[in-house]
Amino acid sequence: MKKIKVLIISLIASLGLVSCGLMKFSTMDVTVFGQVTDNEGNPIDSIVVSLNIAIDGYTISAITEEDGTFTISEYGVPYVDILYLTARDFDGERNGGYFKEQTISGKLTLFEEGEDNHKGHFVCRDALITLTKQ
Repeated sequence: MKKIKVLIISLIASLGLVSCGLMKFSTMDVTVFGQVTDNEGNPIDSIVVSLNIAIDGYTISAITEEDGTFTISEYGVPYVDILYLTARDFDGERNGGYFKEQTISGKLTLFEEGEDNHKGHFVCRDALITLTKQ
């Protein structure tokens, strides 16, 4: 009986910590700079590039400019040390052809240290995605 009381008290204490916000997952701010090109190195505009955070299905997207560049910036996302970027052609032939979807991984570099459960601001400066026509 005494063991059951100790177990119940431990469980209640754990729930109290969670409800008070003391047991949180880590977050980060992230900025990704990159470019989407075709196989010959020509920039492709109007491509949707999505940053995918696998922890909870979190997705942030941007559309490439005329020179194929994109920037994705978001604050307070779940912390990961490797990011995944997916490029999708959503407008068909308008940008010179229909390109196959491509996913790449990228490494993040710490730009500014955070504190507590916020790990800081992380940056990926050279995400290059090369797409092929279908």
